[in-house]
Order: sequence, then C-alpha cells, then structure tokens
Amino acid sequence: MCITTDETTYILMEHMKGSMLYEQYSKLKILDQIDFINQYEYSDNRVGYINDLKPDFKIFLKDELELERLVIDDYFDCEELFDALDTVALPEEAPKYVHGDFGYHNFIIQKEVLSVIDPTPMQNLILYELLFLYCSSPYDINDETLRAYYHYYLKYSWIDDKDFLIYASIIMALRLSTSTRHHPEDTAQYVTLLNELFKTV
Repeated sequence: MCITTDETTYILMEHMKGSMLYEQYSKLKILDQIDFINQYEYSDNRVGYINDLKPDFKIFLKDELELERLVIDDYFDCEELFDALDTVALPEEAPKYVHGDFGYHNFIIQKEVLSVIDPTPMQNLILYELLFLYCSSPYDINDETLRAYYHYYLKYSWIDDKDFLIYASIIMALRLSTSTRHHPEDTAQYVTLLNELFKTV
C-alpha cells in the first residue's frame, strides 16, 4: 500500500515473519518460489529508479556502469562491458513496476515459503529482477544455474542466449562494485565469476 502526504510517498508493507534467506540457498530452488513476479503491473516505457527514469534498459545500464566505473575498473576493464552492451539487442520485454532490490538479502523464509521485503521502487524488466537475484549472492553460480535462469526468463520474453550472457555480465559487474562496499569478503569471488562469465560472451 502507498500513502502520499505533502508530496512524499510512503510504502506500507505487511510484517513478514521468518528468517533471512542464507546466501547458500539453492539458485534453482528459489526459481520455484518467485512466480509472484507474474503479478507485476506494466509501467510506461521508461526504465530506472522512479525519480530517475531513463529512456530504455540499455541507457539505464550504461548510466549505472558509468556511476560504478571507478570501482569496477580496479577489477575488470569496464570499457569491455560498454563495448559488449553496444552489441546487444534491446530486450523485447515491456517495463513493469518491479521490486528493484530483488536480492537474497531481502528474502525472508518461513516454513519454506519466501517473502521479499524492502523494495526500491523501479520501472524495469523481469530480466533485471532475475539477473539481480542471480548475482545477489556469489554462491551457486555456474553453467547449470545460469542456463536455468535463461530458460525461466523465456517464459516472459524472448532473448538471444548470448545477449542474456552479456546482460548477466554487466549486472554481475554492478554487483561486484556493490560488494566492495557492503560485502568485501565476497569481492574476490565476484571478480573470478565475472571473468569466467565474460569469457563465454
């Protein structure tokens, strides 16, 4: 529920009981429990944070990379990511109102039922939500799970598998940058994963 007063909007959420999802929770198992994203409603065609919308998904990612470039460049050549982004097709999927911070750190589990808390309101793609989720923990990232996320996304929209890998690499790089600030113990693992993933594109 949203309440707006004096031009400020507040989001009210039901209190969720449970414990935080541990980072080693199966990437495949979680796919069976997030079909509620089917209920996301369509927005207009812009993409990004509600107070900073961009014309499309690729421009949004370019701006995000530019913001994090100084950090990413310490571990990976950001210019390669910009070059790769220039080669991919813009996803066919229409933007929706999404959670925006759809990571392991915001999932609550109670008797094997998952809930998600603390949204960062965005207009974005299911593609972004899925890849954000996939990259939000460095555990259980491998060819099998990445392929599963690709096929899960195909339920929503078509995307070439190589384009999917490039988008995954970019969101992995953004997560790498975030890890240096909030989870530095994961940074080395993200660097290894990003280099391995980018070799496949």
